[in-house]
Amino acid sequence: MKNDLQDKAREYRLGWLHGLDSFRDGTRAERQPAPGPQPGLLATTYDSTCRLLKHPALRADRYPGPELQTLGESERAANALRRELEAGRFVKRQDSRESQARAIVAYVCGRAVAASMRPFIERCASALLASRREKLDLVADYAAVLPDYVLCHMLAMPVSDRPRLRHWADELSRVADGETHAVLTASAAAHDIRRFIVARYAELGNRGDAADGRGVLVRRLDAYPEDVVTSAVAVMLAAGNETVQDLIGSAAVVLLANPDIEARVRSSPNLARPLVEEVLRLETPVQSTDRVASESTTVGRCPMRKWERATVWLAAANRDRAVFRDANEVRLDRRTNPHLAFGLGANKCPAAALARLEAQIAIRRLLRHTDALRLAAPIVRKPEGVLRGLRSLTIALP
Repeated sequence: MKNDLQDKAREYRLGWLHGLDSFRDGTRAERQPAPGPQPGLLATTYDSTCRLLKHPALRADRYPGPELQTLGESERAANALRRELEAGRFVKRQDSRESQARAIVAYVCGRAVAASMRPFIERCASALLASRREKLDLVADYAAVLPDYVLCHMLAMPVSDRPRLRHWADELSRVADGETHAVLTASAAAHDIRRFIVARYAELGNRGDAADGRGVLVRRLDAYPEDVVTSAVAVMLAAGNETVQDLIGSAAVVLLANPDIEARVRSSPNLARPLVEEVLRLETPVQSTDRVASESTTVGRCPMRKWERATVWLAAANRDRAVFRDANEVRLDRRTNPHLAFGLGANKCPAAALARLEAQIAIRRLLRHTDALRLAAPIVRKPEGVLRGLRSLTIALP
């Protein structure tokens, strides 16, 4: 049973690679018709992806200018909210409110604050594992819960209030995923977030950041307006937690498919750090992102017309054989790993440091709590799309 399910885990990983190999190994030409109704640029190599991500004339708007003019009122409202939510992923915007919200996310998820929260994250991970006996759905009961608990901590919210946090995230994610009709309920969720942080700030008082990071998001009201802090919370809910969940789940799949690597990380827990970097590269949580030219320009040797769309395959760039030796293999001894899972330069995801730390702790605690990773049921993955992750991964506990 164990070997059969481990084979299934290996097939899960390699099957996805086979299905997108022409994209993900970086062999496709730079100029291709982009997916969707509008023609454009398709970047699959590391070099072309870097050029697109760094280009100052390319923006992450879902709708180019001419298309935006044809939208109805509800679609315009949904697009405005969606742009705000996507500000935390791979694009640095010039809009003052969105830039300020991004600055908040960068601070509360930066290395210093993340390091202060390490003991809390470790306690949460251990408690989640100890609460289960014979089986554990690594996604629903662990990978999805841990980042929520961390965000609760940042909001000085009791973890027992997690259902409220989940409600906010679900409503905001529906708009981020393109459900235009959900803009009213998403706006109501944003108003509820605003009321919460204002009330909690009044309770905490103006005493500066706590040593363990508790309430660090709420305390940004010391320096920023209410609507900006609300936007920062919304960005983290809609664009952050699911990515961490997918990263932890994919790391478990890599370990299940590679027992030798599992044994190495068990014996040397510090190897969790390069393991997470390899999982980010091989199982890139956000597989692709789009850009729209705000003016006529040239990317490399490829001209782009104003409003033309470009699709950037981050997952392909991360397997480019011209950059990564043994690109399709897990290598814990890579001296450098310049993957693009979190974007690049000024467009880099501001929550990267915290996401890395959560994943590393989650893996270390999981291996400490178990003698060996054993699947107790078949893996269920998400439908193929922009986000790469699992629906469920049930393991047997000792």
